[in-house]
Amino acid sequence: MQFIMYLQPNSGQRNGMTTSNSTSQSETPYRKQKTKITEKTHDVTPGRVIAELTFAFWVKLTSGTYEKSLWVKYLHRIFPIRLKRTVLHDRLKQLKTLRNRIAHHEKIIGSRRNVRQDYADLLETIGWISNDVRAWVKSTNCFEERAAKKLPKKPKPAPQI
Repeated sequence: MQFIMYLQPNSGQRNGMTTSNSTSQSETPYRKQKTKITEKTHDVTPGRVIAELTFAFWVKLTSGTYEKSLWVKYLHRIFPIRLKRTVLHDRLKQLKTLRNRIAHHEKIIGSRRNVRQDYADLLETIGWISNDVRAWVKSTNCFEERAAKKLPKKPKPAPQI
């Protein structure tokens, strides 16, 4: 709950960070999630708060906006390896874009994307937090097996008579 309190706007301040009094686009996802959490009749618990936050929210936490207030003070400690915030942020933005394309059923295979590299990047990113989780993800999915198979070519359209 301290985390939610940290980000809660209060008269144009965010724990020492000046913000405009109008709702900015970057605050909108937070406000939407906060409303979604507090409108439900269940108790607001840290687990519920975290479960309701979007991937975009977590990516935003690694942006330059929060470098001094969150990254330098707290977030860098999550990662066992020394990692630059900009490297992490760029990678998370890349993975968020991939996730969104998949979620919206956009073409990723046969496009300009290198899905094998996307998979390697995903595993590497998970490994930045936990090598055990990285190994578990790698052992419990079938990406490498499926990626090794050649996709059948699209059949040519039947000739018009």
